[in-house]
Amino acid sequence: MNGLLCTNYQHSRGNWGHCENVWCGPCYIPHPLDHFHLCVPHDESGFEWWHEDYEACYRVGQNGNHLVTVFQCDTCIFINLACWLPLSHSPCNNLTICCIRQANLDSMWGREMSTVRSTAQLVQKTVTLSAGLGIEPEYPALGPFPVSDQLGYGVAVALLLKSLEPG
Repeated sequence: MNGLLCTNYQHSRGNWGHCENVWCGPCYIPHPLDHFHLCVPHDESGFEWWHEDYEACYRVGQNGNHLVTVFQCDTCIFINLACWLPLSHSPCNNLTICCIRQANLDSMWGREMSTVRSTAQLVQKTVTLSAGLGIEPEYPALGPFPVSDQLGYGVAVALLLKSLEPG
C-alpha cells in the first residue's frame, strides 16, 4: 500500500518486456527539465494563500496514490504514445518524459493528501482483516493497460507543451 506502483507492474508491455517501476511517493519528483509554472492562489484582495510547504506537496508523488487514480509510469505512457522505449540521449524523448511526469503529478494532486492516506490505510486494514479470516479481498483490477493511449496523455502532453510558451 505504501509507495507508488505502476498499474502495469509485472505485466508484459508488448515487445518491451515487463514493467518494473515502483517508487516511494516522495521520490517521484519532477523531471530535471521541468520548467512548468506553479500557480499561487490569491484571494480577491490579492493576498497569496500560499505556504512554503505547498510547493513541496505539489512537486512530489504521494504514497498510495495508485489506489485512487490511474497511475502508469513515465516509460509505460511513453510506450503507449510512441510505441518504442524512450532514448535517454534524445532531447525530444526527454521533453516528452518531462511532460508525462508533470501530467502524472497533476493527476496525483487532484486528490487531497488526507484522501489518499485514508484510502491506503483502509485498503491495508481490509487486507489485514481478510488475511485473518483466510480470504483474499476482491478489488477491481487497477491494470494492466493495453499499449495505447486510452487515458489521453497525448493531449495532456500537448497542453503542457503549450503552457511553456510565452503569454
